[in-house]
Amino acid sequence: MRVLIVGGGVGGLTLAKALLVKAEEERKDVKVVVLEKGTELATSGHGVTLFEGLGILHRLGLGSSLVKVSTVLTDQVVSADGRLLVETSSSNNKPTQFAPRGIRRPDLVHLLKESLPDDILKLDWQVVKVEEADDQVSVVNQRGEELKGDLLVGFDGIGGKVRAFVTTASTDEKSAKSMREFGQCCVLLGTANKLRETGGDANNIISSDGTLVHHFDRKTGSVGVFSGTSNGQFAWTIGYRCPKEPERNPDWKNNDKALKAAMEVVQQWSGSASAQFQTLLAGSSGCLQLGVYTQPKRELQAPWHRGRLVLGGDAAHAVLPLLGEGANLAMSDAVVLARQILQVQIPTKEELEAAFKRYEEERRGPSQSGVAMTKALRPVMLSQNWLVCQLRNGMMKHMIGANWSSSQLRAQDASLLLDKPIQDRNPHANLGSNVGMVLAHVAVIGGGIALSLYLLNRPRT
Repeated sequence: MRVLIVGGGVGGLTLAKALLVKAEEERKDVKVVVLEKGTELATSGHGVTLFEGLGILHRLGLGSSLVKVSTVLTDQVVSADGRLLVETSSSNNKPTQFAPRGIRRPDLVHLLKESLPDDILKLDWQVVKVEEADDQVSVVNQRGEELKGDLLVGFDGIGGKVRAFVTTASTDEKSAKSMREFGQCCVLLGTANKLRETGGDANNIISSDGTLVHHFDRKTGSVGVFSGTSNGQFAWTIGYRCPKEPERNPDWKNNDKALKAAMEVVQQWSGSASAQFQTLLAGSSGCLQLGVYTQPKRELQAPWHRGRLVLGGDAAHAVLPLLGEGANLAMSDAVVLARQILQVQIPTKEELEAAFKRYEEERRGPSQSGVAMTKALRPVMLSQNWLVCQLRNGMMKHMIGANWSSSQLRAQDASLLLDKPIQDRNPHANLGSNVGMVLAHVAVIGGGIALSLYLLNRPRT
């Protein structure tokens, strides 16, 4: 069986590795080709928090390599005035192999790439044409070169060519529903020592590898997530409300315009965090500004497969970058798909479609849960309403604590996905119940305030 994978990112490379590992264990003959449109693999990108992905990497035999380029996380939440609201250790001071780890996205991509044979990855290979026949599928690149395989997997994102062929949707990103009030900048930063030289309360800054800081600012309706990933390096993401749709600029190293936009947001923050994070941004080695897009409901309900073609990751279910779910969902898709593909004895169109259907049935629920959770949290995280912000800050300890407490179970479950389905566990149940608790408190306290105002101001007889 020959498997063509479009997309040399986290999802595509995980699928390639999972197919090779599982095929060797089962003594099956599988040939894998990964097609990446870039001339090199990712050298940019923000930090990734590994939950399910952690268990999957251990299952694929990459656990020891992962430890060298990642670190166990401690989560801090800081208010706009610099107060430390929450500090939660994902390992509860007892690190295990499944304690969530932070890693730079380029380091994760290269970790996966280095574990694959050299001849699997083809760079500068942009798919411009897809053709499907009863017994094979073929792709053609920008130079007219053709490759054929038994099936084609699209881990090429929401604007990918494979997704367009499967869903018959436009490849134009603007055809997807745009979250026009949400922008994102992603930057690789400097060293911890440089940051500590800014002075101030140590709780307001990233003091070491493994510290993940969430900064909420009601004035600007923005959230900053700053993380120490490994080797004294940092990654940050800023979510903020934009007056207009952000410009998409994929140039990581020469993007002064995007860095300026991020700096303007941070300069408006109140408290000591503003000056400290301005110093952080000034030491950035790169910056990226992206509009964040979500798929309309009708597209989220569309099939993930068609004939010999199947989708995974953002190509199947785009997710907002709020909870670190994108990479974890893509990696989970990859190992489940690998298991289903290798259950096919003869790669006929009918057998492949049956395998793809099983894969979709297994993965649609968890992916929709992740997408829905990030959408639900977006207005809470970016709120400028005083009451909502106070309640969010007060409940943040419970929300993060619930997420961190379930994280090792998520990783442990995911380590089994290559071998069997995992049933009856919603990875977002605890977090979701706490989000619901926040919203319920907003309603109750808001109602109480309204009733108090009414009683104070009603006419006296």
